[in-house]
Amino acid sequence: MTSVSVLLIVLALIIGIVGYVQPTPSEDAVTFTDPNLETAVREAIAILDGPIYPSELDGLTSPT
Repeated sequence: MTSVSVLLIVLALIIGIVGYVQPTPSEDAVTFTDPNLETAVREAIAILDGPIYPSELDGLTSPT
């Protein structure tokens, strides 16, 4: 196998794993009324933009 083939296989596996851990479309995104709280939560879970889903907040006990 060439190194290009190995690289393509590794990339396919990584993309498959990343796709597996994404939230399901059936989840509704979380909304925040307080922009400061939203900023703190986003920084705590390292999602700086885009929607936040409840499953991404699992285990979050404090925004700091």
